[in-house]
Amino acid sequence: KPIRFIYALREELFKDEKSKVKFLDFVIPIIPRINASNSRTELLDFMKNWGDKKLDNGLKRFVKEISPYISDMRLLKNICNEYFTYKSQIAGFTSEEELLGLIVFKNFFPESFALMHDGKGMMWDLMQAKKKAQNNLIDQIDGEIQARSAEIKAIENEKFTDVKQLQYIYYTTLMKEFSGHNDRFLFNNQWWSASDIIHIDNWFENLKANHLYRSPYGNRPIEWSEIEKKTDPTCSYDEHVKRIGSRANGQTEKIKCEIQKLRDRRLSVKRKTIKDLLAENALTEDEVVSLVNKYSEDRQDAELMLILLKNGYLNEKYQYNISIFHEVEGVNSFSDYLFELGVIRGEDMDWDKRIKNPRALIETLDLHYFTTDAIRNYDICSELLMNPQSDKAKEFWSFISQKDEKNYEFLDGYLSCSRNGEKHVKLFDYIMGVNEKFIDELIETSSKDSVWPRSFVERQLGLYIAWVLRQNHLVQPSSDVTEYLNETIAIPEILEKNGIKNEDELVRVVRDFRLKFKVLDCRAASAIGFLDVIIANRAYAVDGKLMRDILMTKGIPVDGMEAKNYSVICNCGIEAIIDYIDSQFTDYLDNLYLKLESKQADLPEL
Repeated sequence: KPIRFIYALREELFKDEKSKVKFLDFVIPIIPRINASNSRTELLDFMKNWGDKKLDNGLKRFVKEISPYISDMRLLKNICNEYFTYKSQIAGFTSEEELLGLIVFKNFFPESFALMHDGKGMMWDLMQAKKKAQNNLIDQIDGEIQARSAEIKAIENEKFTDVKQLQYIYYTTLMKEFSGHNDRFLFNNQWWSASDIIHIDNWFENLKANHLYRSPYGNRPIEWSEIEKKTDPTCSYDEHVKRIGSRANGQTEKIKCEIQKLRDRRLSVKRKTIKDLLAENALTEDEVVSLVNKYSEDRQDAELMLILLKNGYLNEKYQYNISIFHEVEGVNSFSDYLFELGVIRGEDMDWDKRIKNPRALIETLDLHYFTTDAIRNYDICSELLMNPQSDKAKEFWSFISQKDEKNYEFLDGYLSCSRNGEKHVKLFDYIMGVNEKFIDELIETSSKDSVWPRSFVERQLGLYIAWVLRQNHLVQPSSDVTEYLNETIAIPEILEKNGIKNEDELVRVVRDFRLKFKVLDCRAASAIGFLDVIIANRAYAVDGKLMRDILMTKGIPVDGMEAKNYSVICNCGIEAIIDYIDSQFTDYLDNLYLKLESKQADLPEL
């Protein structure tokens, strides 16, 4: 009997129409059941029939976006089969969309998926591209921080105290130029002697706006820029004026707050996902396409990857998710393994990177790694708090309590991280246990490094105040801490945030820290009962503005206080205030009364 062969061949295997009939006796066309136009319906039907009777809107949107790239029934069935297999057999995936995204990637890029487990392939390259984009953003922010820091330094180092003083310095330069007794200059079409210029209305503005011509050498003009450079070759007059104004308006503290916002942005950059970076164009679509093209020549593959990445269906969590495929209980996941590798290599990693099994990871790492920069991680820190007296925990507490900018930022970030709850209070206790000078060093650093805003230090101060109270008089706060608190207007808010509200605690704050406030938010203090404690314990400086604010907050009329200050205080009806002023009468005279501009005689006979 004759042997007949049946072939299933794709049309594109034949280079022309004759090739097909030349080699085959009979051709039966097969109409494809699925193509890019109807794969969406097929995929949704499969998913409904295979398990998800009701698909949520997120999954439906995902299917709608990727279906145009699935034109093969076998590929479609395999994606559905693997999705439901993994979904039914393995728990712990971050989301159904991310699981499906990983399955789609696995089917379209099987080789790169396999390389994931070795830290190689397309996703690994994308992670490197992400790090590069993050570093570029961080470099930009660091540049802004340096520029703003230099601005603060320039304001603080400004040698002139006011604009008039500055103008006379420029006038002195002018006089040196016209040092001869017979020197005169043409100014506003009149000849003037150098000594007379200061009597002209708006003389300085006119000086800047006009050319000066010397006599008898009237043909050579002296430009304002010439005088400006001879006075100060490194800084213009306008820049000096700007710095003087900035210092007078307290602009440095505003700039410090801006720098803190930049620092917060810097930390947030480390938390940005590939999706975020693509949305901001910090990581460009062209970069992604170029990277994908290294692994696939199909243009649609690059388009599919962009959809997966821009919508977050495929993201950094792939390390966590693929580790679940092969995870054994009690053994570190793949994502934890990568973190361990990063610590060993000393890599700069995100502090809030999630660790699935921090206990196992801590057990794996040797003791000396707990004093390295790479070990800073919120989950590692929280796990160490579960066994705070272990050798590794003690090494870590000692390390992060050291005077270091990164340590301060890490602790502030840990305090702000919502998943840590109230653990930061416990953490602060252990930091103070190994370094009682921690808060003094922080204050010293913030004083020397002017770019640290008060708000940054105040968050740690609140924890410190609560810690001191828990020590039951065993700790004596330093004079530097006391002085800092005396000049901290937000003390009531700090106390309230740290749960220090009852009268006994408030009294202890005043007495343990030996407070005598120079500034105070009296309304906020009154709201938590702190103002009465301050008045009763005489914990405020004799200062005109502060005294006025205290009386106003207590509902005492302060009209006429500028003229008859002592009378208003004596008639306020608050014996604690009256007795305090009488007992500090010399200070009252020197620091308050004698500084009043429109005072009337209302003092008692001495």
